Amino acid sequence: MKIDYTINNFPKDLSKSYALDSYTEGVLTLRINGVTLFSEDGILIVEFYEALQDWINKNNSSDFVYESMDFEESPIIAFINSPESNTYDFQSIWKLSDGTVSFSEIKEAFSAFRNELADEIYKRSGCKL
Repeated sequence: MKIDYTINNFPKDLSKSYALDSYTEGVLTLRINGVTLFSEDGILIVEFYEALQDWINKNNSSDFVYESMDFEESPIIAFINSPESNTYDFQSIWKLSDGTVSFSEIKEAFSAFRNELADEIYKRSGCKL
């Protein structure tokens, strides 16, 4: 699994605690084995990062459902647990393809995503993610 992003809007003023979450916006793309499952512009990249991080840190078998303050539609991105196969099925209101992934694959993709995003935010602002 691969989580790619392109930041199109980055906050100029980070003095407010919510600025990074609320104003870092761009294209988010999810791929499994080279197949694009999701690719949408206007996604709050840091908000998604924080939601996925919270879910991974719980390290349990619950579903991951990302909903955004910017969209009424839901779910933007979801990984629905399939206990019988020990995998997660990808769901989205804007799904391009079906996909199934393990928790370890999600964690590995998240780790690479976190490192890239943290580096980019630091280069743009001097702030740590």
